Amino acid sequence: MNPPASPRFSYKSDKLKPLRAFCQTVRLGSVSRAADALFVSQPAITLQLQALERVLAMPLLERNARRL
Repeated sequence: MNPPASPRFSYKSDKLKPLRAFCQTVRLGSVSRAADALFVSQPAITLQLQALERVLAMPLLERNARRL
């Protein structure tokens, strides 16, 4: 049997990416800044946020043209 994954590696699992994207977006106030902080593209963050909203069946962010 393989040893259990350390918390460091399980933190970066695919299951937590949308939650990490949401937390960084809220903390930084911008999808673009969250993308920079997580070293991914802005469309990747947007897709992760949309996936999280689908799972929860509710909008998580109030969006307008320039700010969240």
